[in-house]
Amino acid sequence: MTVTSTTVPDDAIVATDLHGRPDHLARIRAAFPDRHLLLLGDYVGRGPDAPALLAALRREVRARTATLLLGNHDQMFIKAFHNPGRIPPWWAQWIEPVCVQYEQWAVPPQQDAAWLSEHTAHWAHTADGRTYFSHAAPHDPHDPDGRYSMMPAHLWATPHREVRHPLGAAVTHAVHGHTPTHLITGGRAGRPLIWQDPEGRQVTYLDLAGPDSDLVAVLDLTSGQTRVLRAAP
Repeated sequence: MTVTSTTVPDDAIVATDLHGRPDHLARIRAAFPDRHLLLLGDYVGRGPDAPALLAALRREVRARTATLLLGNHDQMFIKAFHNPGRIPPWWAQWIEPVCVQYEQWAVPPQQDAAWLSEHTAHWAHTADGRTYFSHAAPHDPHDPDGRYSMMPAHLWATPHREVRHPLGAAVTHAVHGHTPTHLITGGRAGRPLIWQDPEGRQVTYLDLAGPDSDLVAVLDLTSGQTRVLRAAP
């Protein structure tokens, strides 16, 4: 069962929205071979090879070199197999192309869905509590693990449409994926976005359009700097 929250190393490399792109994970690992990875969710859906990406993530988790957060696509994937009678029809339609990717794969999708449920957290923070991480937005403090909402804010909210839930006074920096940065700014794709939320804290968005781009953004918690990597051709 997905845990509510977890703590991540202060020197982690943060990335998000790999969406069935094992080449993105390989590029990140090549650039940072000895660093712990914090991945902000959306491992399945939209991309070409979710089974291969999840196989690589299993190896990372087994080696304790990565921490995984849950994304909205992962939530749909898990619920499609564990609560099939309680999902909207469009979720069922979405899951079909993901299942097709498993037709030539030894691990069935149900097994990967169960594994994701057991090895992801809803949100995370650094040990000092100053940096907060979730897939999409701050969680609802009255529903921290999303059990009372089909589409909880920390998995589904977008910064240009929904009001952000408040974070604790100790938090000075929040980091998210989910919404491609060019949809927030109206500008060109390919750049991380850094802005201030209504409470005055720094917010970093790292999604560069996931499977539709050969670029992947990372945040180095040691330096506080973002970097854009290109997947190998």
